[in-house]
Amino acid sequence: MKRQRQPPQPSRRRYYVNHAGSGSEVEEIANPLAPPPIFEPVPQQKLTAPVVQQGPAGPIIQQQLTENAIAISEYIIEVVVDAFRICRRVFSYALGIFILWLLLSMMTSQLVFFTRPVCSIPIISPMIPFCRWDVFKDPPVHTSSGKPMWADYPHLVDLQTRSFDQLLDENVGNKGLALEVKKAEMASNDLITLVRVSDLRSKDQIAERLSRFVEDAKGTGRSLHSLGAKIHGAVDSIASLNDYAMQTIEDSKNPPPLAARVFPFAVSTTNPTKEAVLETFLMSMDNIGSQVVRLREEAEISMDHLLRLEEHLQVLHEITHRDDKDLTAAREDVLAELWTRLGGNKSKIRKADLNLNLLKNIDKYRKKALAHVVATLQTLHTLDADMEELRTRVVAPDIVGDKIPIEVHIKSIKAGVERLKEGQLRASLKQGETIAKILEIDS
Repeated sequence: MKRQRQPPQPSRRRYYVNHAGSGSEVEEIANPLAPPPIFEPVPQQKLTAPVVQQGPAGPIIQQQLTENAIAISEYIIEVVVDAFRICRRVFSYALGIFILWLLLSMMTSQLVFFTRPVCSIPIISPMIPFCRWDVFKDPPVHTSSGKPMWADYPHLVDLQTRSFDQLLDENVGNKGLALEVKKAEMASNDLITLVRVSDLRSKDQIAERLSRFVEDAKGTGRSLHSLGAKIHGAVDSIASLNDYAMQTIEDSKNPPPLAARVFPFAVSTTNPTKEAVLETFLMSMDNIGSQVVRLREEAEISMDHLLRLEEHLQVLHEITHRDDKDLTAAREDVLAELWTRLGGNKSKIRKADLNLNLLKNIDKYRKKALAHVVATLQTLHTLDADMEELRTRVVAPDIVGDKIPIEVHIKSIKAGVERLKEGQLRASLKQGETIAKILEIDS
């Protein structure tokens, strides 16, 4: 049987619709009368996350930080620039005021410089209005507390050198006498031993009085040494303060460089050099006053010890004369007479002769030391009176004294320091020679 040939079927394309519903493609049918297309489901695939290749994160972070820092810096710079732009007018006003003040200061200083001589004339100054300005007047000085209105270093230095030269010369003798008194003190101790074992009726009273004599002799030696040390200390203090005053005055003549450059024409109502001179002058006077008080107290202590030695010798003379009528020696030889009477010089050793000589001359040493101490007190009293007179004079206005050049003050201070140091060295050499002679006699 012959097979019938089938008519050709229209070609078809199959389209798949995805599960997400985003596609709309369907099978296209060539023949409109063809049956509806057959939709076949798309096989479901397993979804997997995309794989991201991981690389080094450090450079990326560093780049971001750099960009952020640059952005912040640009922002800050913009803010600062805007602020300066806003304040530019204020700065302009301030600079203009400063330049105007500088010009006025320069003009005022020149006016003061050229018209000060005219304003200093008493008759003309009341007729000129600007002469009543404060810049033409000296700064007021309050003298209620005794502060000086002007300095007189030449007179002050002369008082220092004259007075302390005398004190140093007197101190040369005091050093030697203090050593002699010390030796007499030791000889008196030996005499006390002889008195205690003697047959004198008043040996207890004599021994007690001799003990007091030894104690006061010891105090006399200490006070004489202390007086000499304080005299040298006072000279050192005055010389040191004079050096400081000279350096301060010289430094005040040179203004600070920075202030001079910034304010070259500024007018000052005070003179720094004059203030330095007055300040150091007041310090020098106060220092001398305090040194005089210390030395006078020490000299009075020494004189008190020396006077007590004289009193002890007088009492010893009365006791020994009453105890033994044969002891008719004078008051100053009473210790030597006791030494001889009690047999202290029977020994042939050299110490006995030395003790006899010391006891015989003890009153002579005392008188010499008393004379030196009295001379020291007299010098101190004179210096104190001269300083009081100088203090009274400088607290009052003085036309001549106020015009003493600064160079004269500096020269006077320098010369005074040199004289004080030379006098101290000369006194030290004399003291060494005196002590050497005393020690040579004892050897």
